[in-house]
Amino acid sequence: MEAYFGFYWSKNKLSFSEYAIYLKKILTSLKNTKAVVSDFKVIGTQAGERLPAGENLSELKDSVRKSISHTDQKFTDTDEAGFITDCTLAPHGFTCHLEAHSCFNDSKIQAKISYSDGYFGEKPVKNRLICKFIYQENSPSAVKRLHVNDSFHSLISLLSPEYARISNPDFNEAISPEQVTCIDWLTYLSHLPPDQVPARAELLGMGISWEAVPQGGTLFMLDQEMVSADNPEHVARGKLLRARLMEHGWIEN
Repeated sequence: MEAYFGFYWSKNKLSFSEYAIYLKKILTSLKNTKAVVSDFKVIGTQAGERLPAGENLSELKDSVRKSISHTDQKFTDTDEAGFITDCTLAPHGFTCHLEAHSCFNDSKIQAKISYSDGYFGEKPVKNRLICKFIYQENSPSAVKRLHVNDSFHSLISLLSPEYARISNPDFNEAISPEQVTCIDWLTYLSHLPPDQVPARAELLGMGISWEAVPQGGTLFMLDQEMVSADNPEHVARGKLLRARLMEHGWIEN
């Protein structure tokens, strides 16, 4: 199973130092979830290479610097030798890969955490942090659901994005291939108060639920389980929610 978390907001480019700060906050938050993710290691560029994050993530920044220095990511403002400094910028964002353990059956979780600076080619888009979690086949389904739900709520609270979602690319394509704001299994809109959700009776009748988020905004859920593009009911719910939110100006086309 794979789960993609996307967090979006209007923000300037991040330097490497700022990215490392975000990364440490994210991993600290994940360590405090009910799934108890621990023993983080940075995946290096060599086969089987694992770099320590250290106790209290004290070595995380140096290990990430080493891991991304030997990739094909593009950087500006490096030092004279071409190495990454705290002020280094990445025109297409920073990406690092990590591995951790869950407390259940010693199952492993891999994560890819990327920051993009707000452009896709020539097209400006919202700045975003993307977290991709890959669960081992032997990870119990309860671990996956617990980790996904608890982590998503925890990271919304930490990052305070304008918009966030748990992504399923095939599902997005089934709803609308060119949409700017994607509707997914879980979709968070910071600017929409729960008491202003449109077409409430219609959405509830289709099985779509929502809840208030402590820091403000609304979190929508299309189903209790991860949605699938192969499920016509899931696709119908996603299309309906997107249509009603667009009609009332809560999301862009």
